[in-house]
Parts: sequence; C-alpha cells; structure tokens
Amino acid sequence: MRHYKIFLVIILCAALTGCIKTNEPTPKLSLQARTQYLNKMQHWKITSRVGIRDAKQGHNVSMDWEQNQNAYTVRFYSPLASDQATIKGRPGQVVLETGDGKKYTSTSAEQLVLEHMGWHVPFTGMTYWIKGQPVPEIRTTSVKYDRYNQLQVLQQDGWTIEYQQYMVQDGMSLPEKIVFTNHQLHIKIVINQFTRIDS
Repeated sequence: MRHYKIFLVIILCAALTGCIKTNEPTPKLSLQARTQYLNKMQHWKITSRVGIRDAKQGHNVSMDWEQNQNAYTVRFYSPLASDQATIKGRPGQVVLETGDGKKYTSTSAEQLVLEHMGWHVPFTGMTYWIKGQPVPEIRTTSVKYDRYNQLQVLQQDGWTIEYQQYMVQDGMSLPEKIVFTNHQLHIKIVINQFTRIDS
C-alpha cells in the first residue's frame, strides 16, 4: 500500500507540475535548418526568472513574455507578487501599466522601462535573442556556435549575450539560461518553460 501511494504521488506530481522530465537528445541540425525553424517561430511564450544588476543594486523578478509576430506582452512580478508591471507593445506604440494602475505610453519600450522602472532592457533585441537567434537587421560584432549549431556567444548592438544552457522539447533545442551584459547592466534569464504556440 505504501508503494502504491508513492506511485500515485509521483504520477500526480508529473501531471500537475511536470516534475518528471525526459532527457531528449540535442538535435544536430544544420545552421540553415535551425535558422529556418527559428524564423518560422513567430508566436511563442516563456515563463522565467530574471536577475537584473547594475553597479549600485540588483533586482530579482519573474517574467512572462509572449511574442506574437511584432506584438508582445511582458509581465514582471516581484518575488512576493506584491508589485508587478505589464508592457504591451506593437509597432508604433508601447504601453506600460504598473501595479497601482498607472499607464504610460511611448513608441519605445526601452525608453519607457528606463524612465519608469530604471532598467535598460533591450526589448528589440530580446525578441530574437531569447530564441537563440541574432537580430537580422543589426550588425553582428561577434558570433560563436557550438557543434549542434546552437548559438553560444553573440555580440550585437552593444550587448554580449551568452547562452549557458539549452533545453530540448518537441525535437528542438531552445535557450534555458541566458546572460546579457553591456557596460552598465547584467541580466540573467532562467527560462522555466518555453512554448511554441504557432507549431
């Protein structure tokens, strides 16, 4: 009976929280095939933990990011869920709504977040970098891939992006741990779940 109860707990845990993970092998794709896959991946969502640190202080938040073509919704939560902010962006307009109900608008998400949250977060680049892909329209200073043609180190737009770990799901490897640094800021994203919605 005791073993039966343990078995039920394990099954329930797997169903509700996904605590049992299968180790899928890292797919070996050509760089062209991988690029084509990521180019077609236009609607995706991540849940993640984010650490942001500058020369004076650091912040730890949870972040949900949903990208659908050129539109995105990003939600930040404090560790105690006592404070939050939502950013909704589309070409030509970005809206920041804080936890106290205040709304601010701009044409630049970077400027809006810098003014009202104090963070210089590279939203434009992140729509590609989170997928493990360079921004096509921005000159690449340096780039390095591993033997699986996964992006390892990228320098673009004044940022250095390091991919410390990948996860494999549905036959494709996607970033799990990413570090973004420039001369002012250090951002680390640990992705808990990466969902491709347009698959």
